[in-house]
Amino acid sequence: RQPTVEYLSDACEHGIGGYSSAGKAWRWALPQDIEGRFTLNFLEFVAAIIGPWMDHLQGELPPLSCILSGTDSTTAEGWLRKTNFSASSDTREEIAVKLAAARQLATVLIESK
Repeated sequence: RQPTVEYLSDACEHGIGGYSSAGKAWRWALPQDIEGRFTLNFLEFVAAIIGPWMDHLQGELPPLSCILSGTDSTTAEGWLRKTNFSASSDTREEIAVKLAAARQLATVLIESK
């Protein structure tokens, strides 16, 4: 199956951003009080789910879409495929936030049908 909509995203320690094949772009600076609290891989993961989520909220994710969300982080890409992820160095807060983000993405995609 070929993707019907594609998203590309990226992250750095100061913010996240991305764009879609439909021409929509976004960028958010991280508040200073959360800079350094999460790994770059986690920020990449969050950035990768925001594009589809935004399109869903705006009613712009067509039914039965085949979504390709690209990132330059192979770790974040792997997290898009499974949710049983945690590194031995992860705090309970990091694990909880990763799981909440993954569950939210699954809910968004299921609701989009």
